Amino acid sequence: MPAPAAHHDDDELTAVQVVLKLLMEGEVGGMSSSDLLGRPAWQTRAACRGMGTGGWFPERGQDLRPALAICAGCPVRAECQDYARSLFVPYGIWGGQSNNQRTRGRHPAE
Repeated sequence: MPAPAAHHDDDELTAVQVVLKLLMEGEVGGMSSSDLLGRPAWQTRAACRGMGTGGWFPERGQDLRPALAICAGCPVRAECQDYARSLFVPYGIWGGQSNNQRTRGRHPAE
């Protein structure tokens, strides 16, 4: 059985480089990188973007104030809350609300 080729076709590398460049610029064929990754576009404007998830998915007894303070000034707070409600996300802080706050008043048929 022959060994696999150790080099890549220059045309293939160029195509990969073009796609990476387009992704970094934020668009590929009219789709944003958020669309391609399956994430809502509003998430790119979230105040918590790039901060990791630890503060928003707390362990029991963990201080929520740092996450809530960031959410309080977030420009996409409403979109974040709507997203969590629409997907019935049962955990985490979304748009400055815990699951209990998000589900308060929701009827089972909703």
